[in-house]
Amino acid sequence: MRNPLAPIRNAVAVLRSKGASPADIEWCRELIDRQVEHMGRLMDDLFDVPRIACDKLELRTEKITLASVIDRAIETSLPHVESASQKLNVSLISEPVWIDADSVRISQVFSNLLNNAVKYTPRVARSC
Repeated sequence: MRNPLAPIRNAVAVLRSKGASPADIEWCRELIDRQVEHMGRLMDDLFDVPRIACDKLELRTEKITLASVIDRAIETSLPHVESASQKLNVSLISEPVWIDADSVRISQVFSNLLNNAVKYTPRVARSC
């Protein structure tokens, strides 16, 4: 549940800034909407614990691009990367890679991987 909160906090900070452009405001609205949807799905999963325990959880699969999944994961994890003073380099191929997956759950998998990378990567000492 904490993962979606970090980008929402960042969006709120942007909205509070006096220099937020209309494009910034629209980006924040879209980000908050996606992350709140993500949190809703996570809450649904928590209420579905008995179904998970009985291996009866239903995945909501759809045809999506891997790049969109990676973008959502980065959106969720970027505040952690920035707070650790780390740099994230992303290199995707130009051709779309289509997958049939539950977008929220697969984004969460990649976000967890990124968050673990941040957590277990030593901070780089800054030179003055």
